[in-house]
Amino acid sequence: MKSIADYSEFNHAEFISFILENDIVGFYDSPIRLTSGKLSNWYINWREATEDVYLMDQMSDYVIRFLLDNNLNPDCIYGIPEGGTKLALISQFKWANLSKNYKKGSHLLPMGRGMVKKHGPLRSREFIGRPKGQTLILEDVVTTGATILKKLRVLRKRDDLEITAVIVLSDRAERNRDKNQVKDLVEAMGIKYFALSDAFELVPEAFKFLKSSDEIKEKLEKEFEQNYKERIEL
Repeated sequence: MKSIADYSEFNHAEFISFILENDIVGFYDSPIRLTSGKLSNWYINWREATEDVYLMDQMSDYVIRFLLDNNLNPDCIYGIPEGGTKLALISQFKWANLSKNYKKGSHLLPMGRGMVKKHGPLRSREFIGRPKGQTLILEDVVTTGATILKKLRVLRKRDDLEITAVIVLSDRAERNRDKNQVKDLVEAMGIKYFALSDAFELVPEAFKFLKSSDEIKEKLEKEFEQNYKERIEL
């Protein structure tokens, strides 16, 4: 296993290149309907990357580097089911191994269930290993943040953990009905929020990287004006 000295600083430009080179962001000729109900001609899909062990190893290293650079020191890294689950498990495993106090019983490996069980002990209905202590929440993509905000409200009711930060790999940066972005809503709860990438940097970079057409350019510019009420430079 690596030691802290083996981790270089988190390189944001390198992380964006990782996203582009592994087809995590791209465009549709015909728009699809998002969970938020809005139509979109672009996507962020971390799912295929999380199915590849080599890429997952790199992704978790980015998470560890970011934690070290930002002086974040969680007891637990907990992934929002199911988007952040696998990455959080591997990141927590690596993070625990970096600790000077690493030994039997020193660190948990928390995992949430996608669907809460109706039967069995109360403690295991929602979790396969409950997060405790200083807890960092990890998610792959957020749009309006409905899922992650719901989970945060549930977790905050627990008296055996404190949510210290939320990290998302990619933020679509859309606003909810009250014109708030996820960042605004999370920070209003007194929780630090970090997005390693967002729509306003990913879409222009992907447009250049993929050498996309003028037709896609027109659709994207129209989408950002409608969904974001902001112009985007392509």
